Amino acid sequence: MQEIESMWIEVINTHQKPILLGYVYRPPNSNADRVTKFETMMIKVDTEEKETIIMGDFNIDIMSSKKHAKWSYIKNIFNMSQMVTESTRVTKTSSTLIDHVYCNLPENINYIAVPKYSISDHYSVCISHKRGFKTKKQIHDYITYRSTKYFNETDFIHDLSQCPFDSILEIDDPDEALLSFINIFTEVLNHHAPLIKKRVKHVYQNQWINDEIKEGMKKRDYYHKKKDT
Repeated sequence: MQEIESMWIEVINTHQKPILLGYVYRPPNSNADRVTKFETMMIKVDTEEKETIIMGDFNIDIMSSKKHAKWSYIKNIFNMSQMVTESTRVTKTSSTLIDHVYCNLPENINYIAVPKYSISDHYSVCISHKRGFKTKKQIHDYITYRSTKYFNETDFIHDLSQCPFDSILEIDDPDEALLSFINIFTEVLNHHAPLIKKRVKHVYQNQWINDEIKEGMKKRDYYHKKKDT
């Protein structure tokens, strides 16, 4: 569509209504009928009767004192709320809000953020939507931990004393020196306290479960099995 560049996608979640997500760019040198062209596009979008979020660079400064009556009229007839309240383009001589986010269900937006850093002269505009994506839970959970079952402190210290840590002093780059130290230390640590992957019922265990309670649980299970046999 001339004067207004746009890209649309439909976000589909299982067991949730789809969302239309549009990105719009209107060049600053567009002519006066840009709002009419936007209205034509929105008529097509409105026929979908879906939750709609539109964001992009509209090159209309809604923070300025200049009235944008026609733009406000189009926004209102499609029941779209503009959510951004901070400047999105800041230069040495100006501060404008020309990057907008419009939605027809503003109650579904958690928050709008405008981080104050960018690789261009526009700040990024970020939105958080209330509805998340449902993922299928794994049948089993796994944790990774270091096993100290056979750890011997004396042997561990002895092996560390044999490591070539002096070679690190010859490295000029501090990042490479740190990486070399980590690699040497980790190799010894993996030998004395190897990483173990274990399947568990719950990733996070209750803090009140100590070794004494665990031992009691083992005895309980033992006598239950013995009774059944």
